[in-house]
Amino acid sequence: MEVKYQRNEPIQPAAITSPKKDMSVRRLLNILGIIFVPIIILSTITAPISLNQQLELYINSEAMLKSEEAWEFSLFILSFAMLYFLFVNILSLVRYGRLLLYLGLTLLLIGSLAAVFMLIGVH
Repeated sequence: MEVKYQRNEPIQPAAITSPKKDMSVRRLLNILGIIFVPIIILSTITAPISLNQQLELYINSEAMLKSEEAWEFSLFILSFAMLYFLFVNILSLVRYGRLLLYLGLTLLLIGSLAAVFMLIGVH
């Protein structure tokens, strides 16, 4: 008489974790924007802080932005942050998102070049 053994797989306990969500390009770009925009704004505060030859911290008053300049720079960064998030979300939400993105970037390029030539004409 022969005994036949059956090998049973060990029972795995059910996982209590939530299912993994795939990271989309839109989500990644939104997360990067949320991280980088405050860092860029914070750079206006930390730019004048340096080390001297004795490795001591000091504030370079020549590199500090005046309050009006800091305000204008912050508005500039925030306006381009809004454009960035608008473009990222248009790209993935709208059917012709890529066309709208390229059209918006082209208009932004033309506007930037016009601003450069206007500033050259002023000075």
